[in-house]
Amino acid sequence: MENRTRLLLEVVHAVVEVFGANCVGVRLSPHGNFNDISDSNAEELFAFVVKSLNLFGLGYLHLIEPRVSGGGNESNYKKEAITGILRKVFNGTMISAGGYDRESGNQAVEKGIADLIAYGQRAKTPDIVNVSVVGGFVFGDSPKNGLAVIVTARSDLEAARRLAADIATRAWDMRHRFTRTLTSIDEAVAIAVANGKDETRPAVILGDVADNPGGGGGGNTTWLLSALYEAGAAGVFLGNLVDPAVAEAAHSHGEGATFEAVFNSTGETEFARRFAVPAAVEKLSAGACVGRRGIWAGRSISLGPSALLDVGGIKVVVASLRKQCADPVFFEMFGLDIAVARTVVVKSRGHFRAGFDEYFAPEQVYEVDAPGLTSPVLSRFAFKDLPRPVFPLDEDATWAGPPW
Repeated sequence: MENRTRLLLEVVHAVVEVFGANCVGVRLSPHGNFNDISDSNAEELFAFVVKSLNLFGLGYLHLIEPRVSGGGNESNYKKEAITGILRKVFNGTMISAGGYDRESGNQAVEKGIADLIAYGQRAKTPDIVNVSVVGGFVFGDSPKNGLAVIVTARSDLEAARRLAADIATRAWDMRHRFTRTLTSIDEAVAIAVANGKDETRPAVILGDVADNPGGGGGGNTTWLLSALYEAGAAGVFLGNLVDPAVAEAAHSHGEGATFEAVFNSTGETEFARRFAVPAAVEKLSAGACVGRRGIWAGRSISLGPSALLDVGGIKVVVASLRKQCADPVFFEMFGLDIAVARTVVVKSRGHFRAGFDEYFAPEQVYEVDAPGLTSPVLSRFAFKDLPRPVFPLDEDATWAGPPW
């Protein structure tokens, strides 16, 4: 399985590194048999592929249903689709296409088989040649933004308009399914404090998703650290907090020393605020390691000059270079054992789930609503050029359909 999927995963990794996972989607055809090319065990192979793709936190996964085979629709296709199986395996948004009409598409959504149905495969005719559903890049803060439906026809403009309006209306009707509900900082801190006091409670991992270096975040916000410190939370590991100046100061003072760690001392931003706190230097490192799980497995990594600090009992990994904390190795390189932590805080959007799944089941994972550049909570940002009202910033926003 590893050899058969290596090329796909290497390509996805390279593209994600350039554009960010939220801007990347993958399209698969588990039941394709074009020119007599097919797979003898599609369920096993594609389940492995989809599970591997979970490591990237993709924007979406697009599956072609068995109703569409080769160059045409197979409405009498008898083989049971594996979309339902792959839906359970995949952690993100799924688009399912192939032989759907309005009724069967509604049934698929209601059953949870797919998050958004691309009706284009059913609607394609010699005249309608392509249907695309494209997610916009809201952080571009431009007047025309958001999801777009593109239907291309050779000559029948009205048919293209009808199909585009149908798909767009369906997307609007399910718009609330695409909003994120995160755990508040106060609730996350309360869980951490309770865990530190009661060892019978299950350990948890808190994703500081708004400050993900893998998505463009600085890895330097201190909202969670300061809140946990003020609350006196015990048994907490936090990584990686990126601050070259603090790492340099730790190396200058040496292991065993105490000093005032001033985070973001070289300049504050809207999200990365100055935070000064007493710290003890527990261990120093040049920052070189080899990943062992998830996206970092088998890869050489450099955090630059790094340090493990004790900040009021919180074990904080401070790095000089931005790296998404998606692998236990970032703590293990300093001698920390994740198994003894009561709460682990990671600056990562989604990749941490695959890296830390040997310690934390899905119900032990919390994504925290802290400020940061990569927050999925759009109300966190002061948009200037988006048309208002607009969903989800304005709940009272309405959409009457396309202008034609």
